[in-house]
Order: sequence, then C-alpha cells, then structure tokens
Amino acid sequence: MSKQLFVKILEIDTNEYLENDLTGIDFNCNISIDMMDDDPKKLSKMIIDLISESDGYYYIYKDSYTSKKASDILIFRYKCSQFNLQHSIIHKRPERFGVNENIKEEIRKNIHLTPSDIYRILEHDNPNLTQKQVHAWWSMLIKQEYIRDDKNQLNSAEVLLNEYGYKTLLNNTKDGVKFLSFTTPFFEKMIETQEIVVDATYKTNVLGYELYAIIGQFDGSGFAMAYLFVEGSKKSDGARTEILTLFFRALYDLGMKNIQFFLTDKDFAQISAAQQIWPHALRSKIIEILEIHMHRHSLIPNINGYHLSAEEIWRESAYEMYEFCFGNDLRNVWAYLWTNWYKKEIWILWAHSAIPEKICMFRTTMLSESHWKVIKRDYLPKFFRPRLDLVIYVLLTRLIPHHQQQYNKYLCGREKPSW
Repeated sequence: MSKQLFVKILEIDTNEYLENDLTGIDFNCNISIDMMDDDPKKLSKMIIDLISESDGYYYIYKDSYTSKKASDILIFRYKCSQFNLQHSIIHKRPERFGVNENIKEEIRKNIHLTPSDIYRILEHDNPNLTQKQVHAWWSMLIKQEYIRDDKNQLNSAEVLLNEYGYKTLLNNTKDGVKFLSFTTPFFEKMIETQEIVVDATYKTNVLGYELYAIIGQFDGSGFAMAYLFVEGSKKSDGARTEILTLFFRALYDLGMKNIQFFLTDKDFAQISAAQQIWPHALRSKIIEILEIHMHRHSLIPNINGYHLSAEEIWRESAYEMYEFCFGNDLRNVWAYLWTNWYKKEIWILWAHSAIPEKICMFRTTMLSESHWKVIKRDYLPKFFRPRLDLVIYVLLTRLIPHHQQQYNKYLCGREKPSW
C-alpha cells in the first residue's frame, strides 16, 4: 500500500505535493485484515502510520463513525498536522521546470562527457534547463554505468573489470588488508621491457585505497601496464610489503621477467631528515655532487678519458663526498649520506653505474607523477569522494583508451613524444 501511495505522489511531483496546499490526492486501497486480531482503532493507526511514511505528513486522530446500515463498517477520521507559514519575500517564487524524457535521453547518450559539456549542448534548445539539473541527472545516470554491487565496492569493481575484458590478477585479503589488481592492454605490448617505474598515489577513492601503478615506457612516454589497489586505512607495512610481493610475483609469472631497472620514490621521511641537518649554504653543492655521482657510468669516460669499473666509480664517489663533508665539518651530514646513499647496498639502488653494461632511460619517477596528475586533474575532480568502482570505470573508459590512441600515434609516427 505504501509503495502504491508513494508512486501516486511521484506522479504529482513530491515537492509540489508537499509545498502546494492546492494539490490534492485521491488514493484508495483494499487491505485484507482477516488474519489480524487487533481492534479496529489499532488497525487504523497502523494504516495511518504507513500513509505517514509515504507522504511525509503527520496525522492526529479526531473521531470515528459506525455505519447505521452495517455495524462492521467503521470510519476513522484523522486530521493532518501541518504548519501554516507566510513567507514574505521581495521576489516572485521561481517557476518549476522539470527535466523531460528527451533531455534525459540526451544526457544518457552523452554520459561520457562532463556535465558542463552536456549542458552546453542542451542549453540552446532548452533555455529553462539549468546546469544543476544536468549535473543531478548525469550523476544519477552514470551510476548505472559502473555500479554492479551497491553494497560492496570491491566486488562491484571486479565484476566491472570482467565485463570490460580485463584480467584480474589478485583480489584477496592479507592480514586484514584488502587488495585488488589487474593488468592493462599495455602489459602484453611491453612485456619484454627492461625498465619500469613503480609509484603510488593516495586519496583517489572514498574507501581510502592506495593506488599503485607499474609504468612502462615507449619512446620516452609512460604507459600503465598494471594497477594495484591496496586498503590504506589499516596501516600494516608488513602486510603491504607482502601484497606488493604477491603483485610483482604475479606479473613475473605472466612473463614480465626481463626487468633490469626498477625505479621508485625514495622515502620522504629520509628527505625531510636530510633537509633538517643539511646547512642551507651547502645544500645545493651537496645536491650537485650527488647528481654528478648518479650519472657516472662505466660506458661514459671520465675527464681523463678512462672508463672506470662500477666498483671504482662507487669508491671514488663515496670518497669525494666524504672529503667534501670532512672539509666543511659536516660529520652529521656524512653519517646521513653514508647510511642512506653511499653504503654499497644503498648505492646500487640509485646510481646509474650499478649496472655497468647498460644505461637506464628513466632518470626519475616523473612519468608516474605525470600519470597521477592526469587522473587527479583531468578526471577525478569531476566526482566528490568517488567510489572504488567509479575510479576503475574512469581508468577503463577514459584514461586507458586515451593512452591507447596516443600509443598508436607514436607507433605509426603520427605524433612525437613531448620530450
């Protein structure tokens, strides 16, 4: 009964029904009470409560009436409790202009565009249409494109990936931390790559999942080969390390076995510590020396024309930095530099000379930073606290198709990378 009444109210328009005292409603419904033992007054109260839930009004019992023709016919009267307000305003109440089915269909056909773009298409032929109306209907209709499980965003995301033909690598829980990963079409195209960048970004979805990407390169341009979402609310570094290990192992098992250069960000906590102890006057000089040491390589001769081995480059670079710190009384700086940069097991993680036979094309993780900038600046700002499945929908329908077009243009020479 309450559903039928609610539908009846919708036909009038809910706001119009609640705000306009001239709008009436004629509603009747037959209810079987054979199985109910309550007295008639209690039954009438139950029915009134159902009506109140549907139409938003509160009803107060007034009186009852027993039919003279048949004693089993009872009528209960209820008064509707309302407020009578007189709102004195200096302007006329604006007219209500609804959104008709033709406009909704146009929004549905252009759902891949932004609300502002759709509004510019429709406003000429629909002068009474507002941008807020377009945005409201666009927000409602686009949910049909990506929500597959309204209650479980992780399951919804996995179903969406399967619908679009993407391979789900991992979807599991490790020590209470949930995660989901998948490969993109670029994985097969770049499976023989020897250089990758791995980086994470944050605050892309309402669940707070961290988003990791494996970035490969073609002719100097970066393309995402795989993505990994990891639950970020439960701070367990051990579990996160194990999840990343599972992720990398899954990629290795799929054939990505030739990686020789693996770039990732250095811990920002270490950088902050360095900024606190490095004197401002010498900081730029130390960074300059670090950059020189990073670019030294066995394939590049030194100023004397000699090709040094990887071991010789390390020893010479470490001694040069030690001499600089010793000469400027920077004992704390040298302690930091040795522990975090020049110790042999750390040196091989960032110096180009660590692999003497080849030179890595990547210099920094800027390709991944650029990748995140496109996602966060061009796509996700259109949504407030997007669901996890919406973020994946944006990746599948917006970002990856755009990158595929760019890749094909680079491949056939139609365009050149910006570098």
